[in-house]
Amino acid sequence: MITVLPERGVSSLLGRGNDGVRIVVEDCNAFVDLYLVLDNDVNIREVSRTVQQTVARAIAEITGLEVGHVNIHIEDIDYKTEG
Repeated sequence: MITVLPERGVSSLLGRGNDGVRIVVEDCNAFVDLYLVLDNDVNIREVSRTVQQTVARAIAEITGLEVGHVNIHIEDIDYKTEG
């Protein structure tokens, strides 16, 4: 399993499909959808691009597949209460 949780700003994967990850492989191309919950204090665009690049590179290196797309779906923002 490729994990994006260590990426700063990603609070969790939303449980859609297999824990917030959907991968479809067609004709040696991987198409990825990630459903994320982000921390409230991050730049959404920056975190999304970093996750896209990291996941695309990992899939290509590990599987040898071409990556058609890595779609990032921001499903929620995690507003942690300090207590």
